[in-house]
Order: sequence, then structure tokens, then C-alpha cells
Amino acid sequence: MGVLLIVRHFSKKPPNIPPGPTYIPLVGCVQIFLNSLKKGDSRIVYRRFREKYGDVFSFYLGSRLIVVINGLNNLKEAFVKKGDVFSDRPHMFTIDKVGQGRGIVNTSGLVWWEQRKFAVSALRQLGFGKTSFEDKVHKEIDSFLNVIDNLNGRDVDPKRMIPTAISNIICSIVFGDRFEYDDPLFNKFLDIFDENLKMVGGTSFLNFYPLLQYLPGDLFKFDKVLENVEFVQGFVREKVEEHRQSFNEEKVRDFIDAYLLELRQHIHGSETTFSYDQLVKVIGDLFVGGTETTSTTLRWALIYLVRHPEVQERMFKEIYRHLGTTKRPHMAFKQKLVYCKCVTLEIQRMADIAPFSVPHATSESVGFKNYFIPKGTIVIPNIHSVLKDPEAWKNPEEFKPERFLNSEGKIVKPDQFIPFFLGKRVCMGESLAKMELHLFLTSIVQRYKILPPESGELPSLKSNPGLTFTPQNYFIRFVRRQ
Repeated sequence: MGVLLIVRHFSKKPPNIPPGPTYIPLVGCVQIFLNSLKKGDSRIVYRRFREKYGDVFSFYLGSRLIVVINGLNNLKEAFVKKGDVFSDRPHMFTIDKVGQGRGIVNTSGLVWWEQRKFAVSALRQLGFGKTSFEDKVHKEIDSFLNVIDNLNGRDVDPKRMIPTAISNIICSIVFGDRFEYDDPLFNKFLDIFDENLKMVGGTSFLNFYPLLQYLPGDLFKFDKVLENVEFVQGFVREKVEEHRQSFNEEKVRDFIDAYLLELRQHIHGSETTFSYDQLVKVIGDLFVGGTETTSTTLRWALIYLVRHPEVQERMFKEIYRHLGTTKRPHMAFKQKLVYCKCVTLEIQRMADIAPFSVPHATSESVGFKNYFIPKGTIVIPNIHSVLKDPEAWKNPEEFKPERFLNSEGKIVKPDQFIPFFLGKRVCMGESLAKMELHLFLTSIVQRYKILPPESGELPSLKSNPGLTFTPQNYFIRFVRRQ
């Protein structure tokens, strides 16, 4: 009798929620459950649900209600017009355990607002995304190109070298220094980041079925995730302590110094969310947000370029016409490299690396499109539904950079181009990411032909679903242009 009462309790749905698939008590949506078990592509499942239930649909996983919002106008209405309601982070097992209510990515309310506001301001003062910041990016590009030169055209999997380069740019902002590509501690740091991103699929099950944490053994690798998180935090704490020992408020060197200065100003002031523990979490968020998305996009970029040599050559001819082979690409020349910019835009659209952004939650109950969405509901913005919308993009699965050119040869970006999302949770590293993508891609194409490996096998277009949709491992060659 008790079991029946529990099942009946969890079977009760709020009235007038968005339509969706059949709810199985304690399990939720069977299709999503099975797709998660086999680590399938949720974009396909969501596409089918949208066709059947409409632009706004819902389903359950365990006892948690999830609402998926599709289409540009609906995303704007929810996350821009009603952004105050739709911009929280949900309370879920992994978010609460890993995030611990600190940082930017996994927080809501005052903590999120205060930490993000400071981070945006401090990064801007440090030149984040501005042309004055180019020197740091170019310094890393020089090191990156030297690594490629030393390969002498041999087969290489760029999976490690690209994240190292992009991470070093974040290091220069946060720590005021960079690491060598063969630094063992830094490589372990990057390995752990990569390992945690791979394990996110398994640990996410605990968000909806938290009782599974009590099964014997570390079946869902969550203990391993926490162990990795502690290592990363220990690495960051050491850097923070080094800065504390040499801190000079008259000379702010990097992000840590800027935070320490802000923290000192709050010591005797009113209640604040600033603390050393917050700083450690914020730095972790900057690394994940500033490294993973850009490095993954660059890995996809190499795939599309090696599969489309005619695009590569058109890029090179444009670069050669304006810069030759020795003049360094600068942001000042970006407006002249029209086709190169179109290639970057199309790579971002096609790669679709964060098709669902990060889970949002409603801060209060709200009416939306004639439906009722209760407070605390998990909300998934389906960015994929916009970037691959056939009504906005002709043949959306075709790689076609010229789709961003109008009849006059000028760049046109449709409103549907939202790889950085929109609203209050828009990517705060957008300006830096744009700079990195442009400078890395033009510098690579200016110097090398990107070719298939000696075997001739082209990289796959299949992705690995996870926190971001990463490409499968592949090999290519960088052959120096004559």
C-alpha cells in the first residue's frame, strides 16, 4: 500500500503543463531514459518530440519536470523578455555537489549576479576581447605554430595541442603567466578537465535518480569527478596563495589580483558573496567556459577545412591578397577578410557544440505560451532548433560559408545565428572567443595546408554528446605552404 501511495504521489502532474510523452512513475520519459543510457544524440529525440508536441514540450526524468523550448521567437520570449524568471540554475545533485553554491556557472540569485558582474568588469579592464589583448593571443599562436612546425607534416591528433593553446590564453588572464606544452602538472590539469567532461553523461543520471548514489562502487564515476574537482581546486588554490604573498594593490597583474583587491575592499564592508572559496570556483568556471567551447570549435573547424579543401584555398587566396604570407593576421584586418569571417561563422553554426546551452530553471511559477510552468522546473533552451532551422537556413546540414554573404558581397548575420545563446546567461567570453577563432584559423591557413592523414581517411562528422558535443578523435596533417 505504501509503494502504491508513493507511485501515485509521483504520478501527479501539475495542471496545464506543456504536452509531452507518456510519464512512467519513478522513471519518467522512457525514450529519454534509454537515450541517456546509450549516450545517444538528444538532438534527434528532441526533434521528434517537437514535430509531435510543438515548439514547447515537456517530459519527466525521475520526478523532475523538464521543459524544452524551441525556435528563436520562443527563446527570445523566455530568456530575454522573461529572463528574470527563466535564468536560474536548477537545484540538481551534481550542480549542488560540484558547484557548492559558488562561482558563476552553477549559481543563481545574488551570488551569480555579484560574481558575474565583477568578472565581466575585471576581464574588461584586463583587455578581455579588446584589440589591445591581441598580443597575448598572438604570443600563444606563435607557440602553437612552432609546435606544428616541429611535426614536419606528420599525422597528428590536435585534441591536446588546441586545448593547451586556448587554456594558456586563459592562464595569461587569470594567473598572469602561461605554461609550456610539455609541462607535466599543466597536462595533468588538462587531462582531468577532459576526463570530467567525458564523465558528465554518467553523473547526470544522479540528477534525476539520486538514490543511485547509494549503489555499491562508483558506478556513475561521481566519486572520481569529485576527486578530480578537488585536484583542480588544489591547483588553483596554490596559484591564489602565490598571488596573496606577492599582492600589491597598486599593481593589478591579472584576474586573481583584481579579485583580491575587490575582496580586500569588502572585508570591513557590508555582507558580500566575495570569498577565497568563491574565487577558486570562479577561476574554474573561467577555465571551463574559456577553454572547452573555443577549443572544441577549433577542432571542428579543422575537420570542416580538411573535408572542404576548396574552402581552405579560397581563404588562403583572400589572406594572401591582403596580408601575403608573412604579415601577421590582426583584428584590424578582419573586415577585409570577409570570406574568412564567413567560414568562421559557418563553422560555429555547423559545429553546434552546445545545442542545449546549460540547464536553466524557473525562479517562480510562470505562464508561457498558454501553458503553466511551475517554480523550479528545469528548462532546456534548444539552440540546435535555431542553428539548424530549415526555414532560416537553406539546406542547414550543408557546409556553405557563402550563405552569410549577400548579393553585394557583404556579411549578413541572420537573427538565428546564436551560438553564444542570448539573454542574461549569454556567454560572457563571446568577444574573446571571436578573436581567438579568427586569429587562430587565419594564422593556420596562412601558413599550412590542412590535409588528411597519410591513410587518406577523412575525419568523421559524428559527435560525442556531453557537456559540449565534441568531435570524435581524428588525425590530420599540417603541411607548410611553399
